[in-house]
Amino acid sequence: MEAKSYDVIVIGSGPSGLISSLLISKKKKVLLVEKGGHDFVLGKRILVSGNGRANFFNEDLLHEEEYKDSLLSPVHDIVFSEMNNYAMEFLSYLKDELSFPYEKEGKLYYPYFNRSESLQNTLVQQLKRSKNLTVLSACLKEIDEKNHTVVLLTNGKREEYHYKDLVLALGGRSLDREDYDSSLLSSFSSYPFSPCLCPVRVKEKMPPYLVKNRLRGVLTLFSNGKRLYQEEGELLFKEDGISGICVFDSTVYLLNELRKNKKATFTYEFRYMDEKMDCSYSAYPYFLRRYLEEHKDAKRGVFTFTFASLYSFKESQISYGGIRLSEIDMNTMEAKNHPHIYLAGEMLDQNFHCGGYNMGLAFVEGYKAGRRLE
Repeated sequence: MEAKSYDVIVIGSGPSGLISSLLISKKKKVLLVEKGGHDFVLGKRILVSGNGRANFFNEDLLHEEEYKDSLLSPVHDIVFSEMNNYAMEFLSYLKDELSFPYEKEGKLYYPYFNRSESLQNTLVQQLKRSKNLTVLSACLKEIDEKNHTVVLLTNGKREEYHYKDLVLALGGRSLDREDYDSSLLSSFSSYPFSPCLCPVRVKEKMPPYLVKNRLRGVLTLFSNGKRLYQEEGELLFKEDGISGICVFDSTVYLLNELRKNKKATFTYEFRYMDEKMDCSYSAYPYFLRRYLEEHKDAKRGVFTFTFASLYSFKESQISYGGIRLSEIDMNTMEAKNHPHIYLAGEMLDQNFHCGGYNMGLAFVEGYKAGRRLE
């Protein structure tokens, strides 16, 4: 049987896949492929972002000098090299062409109605209006670059589809994607995936009365005694570890260090009260008073933890690792050594902390690929 033919095949319906499909299908015949099953939903990743509010963009993506972080270079420089103009165009596209209202809280961009379904539904309904777009519930099994074909598995049946250009927006392994087929990345130079932006397990035994309690303070991550990262925020005590946005963000720097030194060891210091602060012991919450009474050697105002391991992909917001950015022309998102193949989103080795950075990057990269191919 002759392979079905499309101008462009897009694999994955996350932020990158949706926005590129929208742009390309204006004039070209597009096949958008998303894994099927009982929970088949286009843009599912958008729905679970930002605790259901979808903080889909951060203003720093418009002003790279405000986000210059030496610990994230050279990734920072590569990602931002062709970012600014496209990021502004993307925001204008949402507002002017899709009539999608959004607002800012500080540097974060949210849907006007503060619900992720607002953004997801806007994109999906716009796709449904396209006469050039076909949506297929299927699983990518093979890519034949020489013959410009992909093999898709649909209801247990393998079928070939021909493309002129291919957009891969496969995402990563976060949110417990156990069926992720990393072999599809084997022709690209890449790093293995690790959980990232997730809680961490610590070696210290956590008293039951601490579990589920929260404290505000300043978290500092040390590697072999050297300070790697510091952030003010809220810490959540778990049965075997610690959580909170500040903990999530620290995992990016922890994994960066592990990539350079696999034998690195890490400790956390969480200072919940300034040493100079005048605070009556009776003002402490019960769980803190009990902890200090049972741990006579503990220093008031600070907890110290020894890193043991990261939580699983199920609890991670993104995957650390993926295809090296050196493999990609960041202006077009086309793979340098694989003509007619475009890559975008979480499957790339670009790992930023919480606050709309990662989803914003995915959207803008999908926008770049879409503009290139439309």
